[in-house]
Amino acid sequence: MLALSLVLPFTALAQTSAAQSKPEVVSYHATIDNVKYVFGVAPPVARLKPGNILDANSLDCFGNALQKPGDSFSLVKGDNPLTGPFYIEGAEPGDTLVVHILDLQVDGKQGVGTFSPGFGAINATHYTPMLEKEPLPEKIWFYPIDHAEHTATFQALDSNYEVKIPLHPFLGCIGVAPAMIALVLYALLPVVRNTAVGLAGVDRAVIEAGRGMGLTSRQIFLQVELPLALPVLLAGLRIVTVQAIGLAVVAALIGAGGLGTFVFEGLGQYAVDLVLLGALPAIFLALAADFILQTLAARAESMRAEALAATKAKAGARSTTMVVPIALLGAGFLLLLIFPIVYRTFG
Repeated sequence: MLALSLVLPFTALAQTSAAQSKPEVVSYHATIDNVKYVFGVAPPVARLKPGNILDANSLDCFGNALQKPGDSFSLVKGDNPLTGPFYIEGAEPGDTLVVHILDLQVDGKQGVGTFSPGFGAINATHYTPMLEKEPLPEKIWFYPIDHAEHTATFQALDSNYEVKIPLHPFLGCIGVAPAMIALVLYALLPVVRNTAVGLAGVDRAVIEAGRGMGLTSRQIFLQVELPLALPVLLAGLRIVTVQAIGLAVVAALIGAGGLGTFVFEGLGQYAVDLVLLGALPAIFLALAADFILQTLAARAESMRAEALAATKAKAGARSTTMVVPIALLGAGFLLLLIFPIVYRTFG
């Protein structure tokens, strides 16, 4: 399966912190002719007061230029067009802007997925070189949207295969979902790398011994390779867990909540107690996770040595010895998964 970007245009209804009984609605319609690509030098397109409601729309990352089969990247004027900027009356540099999302809807009739030379997760760019003989040619997929069923339909270009994808609109840079996606993607590299290194480091003689004792490929993986690679896997998991805790604190900047909310509110108000209220539990969680996973890794290493000796001695001893390391691996991954829940609870 190819890694593609799914882009959808949105219409949003947002409200600044309420200060009026009957808030004024400020409407703004973005088009390809009035969008911006940088905000720093652009004048405000509208002015809002605290308590106003902003009713605005946005374009997809190609400026809604790709609309039908046959359209190409040559029609795209720029990437990631921005709606705005909007001026908030009374706001000062350094102020925290509280925005309530009242309504968020997809206002387009289709989504777009694409890659081309120099663009896309599986093509080389100036920043991400890939091992390829030549760049993949440009391809564009359209995802028709059924607003009644809240689904988008993917249709393969080289077959009749199609699948409906459920839609749940959210802002791609605000909230828990973008934070979780970023944390998972950031954690993939060390986890995959340590898994590959750990499995590659298993003694081939042990694997051959397992085959000689009549084990299937699945049994060899679960009862021999995975337990013997467990110490390396847990080492990677330990690094990822500590990194994820630190990054989850920073994710409060995009509305993900959690302990980082206290940290940044304290920084904005010069309140050391609020900063410590968020920072100390995060530090404790990181230290506790590091200690637990390091203990598990040390235990797995000792059990690995015992299992290696048992594997070379007899088959019966191995089956009972390997169950505990597999359980420890599952416990470690479960520990990684519950950290976001803990953060949401504290938030």
